[in-house]
Amino acid sequence: MDGARRGRPLHELGTLWARRNRRGLLRSASSDRAYVIIRSMDLIVGLAGGAIGAVLAGMGFILLRLASVPSDVARHDRRVAAIDEDLERWVADEHRKLRQELLRVTSDYAAKGLLASSLCLGRRGEEKTLVLQRYRDRRSESERALADLIAEEGWPHELWRRCRKLSGLALSAPDRVEPVIDEWRVTPSLSDMTNHEKVYDPTHWTTPDLLADIVDRPLEGEVVPLVRPPFQVEVHSAWRPSSPALREEPDIFEATVVAINISNQPLYVEALGVIAATEPAWEARSYRREGDVREVPAGGVVSLVVSEDMTDFNMRSGVRGFAQLTTGFGVYGPVCMPTAPTDVE
Repeated sequence: MDGARRGRPLHELGTLWARRNRRGLLRSASSDRAYVIIRSMDLIVGLAGGAIGAVLAGMGFILLRLASVPSDVARHDRRVAAIDEDLERWVADEHRKLRQELLRVTSDYAAKGLLASSLCLGRRGEEKTLVLQRYRDRRSESERALADLIAEEGWPHELWRRCRKLSGLALSAPDRVEPVIDEWRVTPSLSDMTNHEKVYDPTHWTTPDLLADIVDRPLEGEVVPLVRPPFQVEVHSAWRPSSPALREEPDIFEATVVAINISNQPLYVEALGVIAATEPAWEARSYRREGDVREVPAGGVVSLVVSEDMTDFNMRSGVRGFAQLTTGFGVYGPVCMPTAPTDVE
């Protein structure tokens, strides 16, 4: 055999060696291809398993989320009910505090003799403005808390509410307490005397309102206000029967001129009176004697009642009150237009 192999020519030996190597390469290529296919199948199986796992996890999360929808809805409804209850309690407490504060203001000004004055009414209006501002802020807090709860709900919660015929999240307390808030907005009044200015209501104030107010009343205007004496004059109107025994006679209009010292030192008034609203100030008639000087202490009041039968002009066309100070200043009040006469028992 070895002799025969040795006896073969060299070219036959080379051909035989090449055939053997080709068979080995073919076997090697087949093995590599099978390995690649197996690895690819492993990768495909892994990806498919991961996708299925992700889908199952997502479905599990959705099922858990859906299972929590009823409890979420119940919890949100309880929270809204608690917000409503807190707001109603707050309004009730503030109303009680406002009543006590208005009583304190009235008592303080009555002790100073300034009960029937715009100062007392103005102070009562300021107290109402403050409580309205606090209500605006508290209501805003409640509305923001409600918005947070609404943001926590999605379409499953909405679907559950529809299926169970449950209403959406909304506050009901603002509507229930609105009559109380309207009471806070009422213009202050005492003993048939009403403040000239309405209560400033910050609950209805908007940015456009603020911009319009800045245009109408800039903080730093071009016109410098004139210096006025620290005195305030008001006119309060009333009607009285011309004769208690003759009720068929027309009532008589009378005006009470009230001069208030709003400074922190005494001032001296030499005359009080009324003028017709259509006449110039220098034609006013004084109803105090010349030289009848009266000292008005700080925060004090001096008054004078003038009826239409004491004047030579028509008071029913409107009157203004005035006070003449010894320093020469004349202080004039706003125009007072009489209302329809009312029967006096």
